[in-house]
Amino acid sequence: MILYVWDFHGVLEKDNEVALAEQINFILEKYGFDRRVTVPETFALSGKHYRQIFFELCPGISVEKAREMGDLGVSTGIEYARRYVKPRDHAREVLNEIRERGDKNLVASNCAPQALKAYVEMVGLQDLFDALVSVDSEHVNPKTFSIKDYKLRRIRAFMSGKDFEKIKCIGDKERDIELGQKLGAETYLFDPGKLIKETKAHHKISDLRQVL
Repeated sequence: MILYVWDFHGVLEKDNEVALAEQINFILEKYGFDRRVTVPETFALSGKHYRQIFFELCPGISVEKAREMGDLGVSTGIEYARRYVKPRDHAREVLNEIRERGDKNLVASNCAPQALKAYVEMVGLQDLFDALVSVDSEHVNPKTFSIKDYKLRRIRAFMSGKDFEKIKCIGDKERDIELGQKLGAETYLFDPGKLIKETKAHHKISDLRQVL
């Protein structure tokens, strides 16, 4: 039995970066900041917790203010996403084949639990996962919290007592590859635009079917 560990944003969905840019700029304006982000800039921001995003975008901001802005991000994210987010090409086909083989699909995302559930349902993939690993925002301090360590603990808890022959980890950023390395996984960097030149991943793919 093989465990497939999937990043969600940028891998199993597409066009969230448009929604994220619009949402971040709304919150920056609401709180009186002149800073704005472009759609290409959100590639580096996607996958981070909202509190971490605003902590980085607004130098000197207090932890309390980052928490407040981040909580607004969590509460409005789905509203913005519904305008743009679509399932990635071949996502259902690939996930379904994995399940038919008797293997397992797990999503590991930086989203809050309720947000990840909504995103997965938004793209119609909710029936194809054996576990959703999300991040409880109540535990997030942008100065000290390690999302990677948190996700590792949750994934290992899911694996406990199960006999996996192999783990495959698929993500669109190097931090996803690092997570896979920590798990001892075979790693796949998903780069549909073929823009990433260097990676520590075992494989670089542009089509989800290549995972199979």
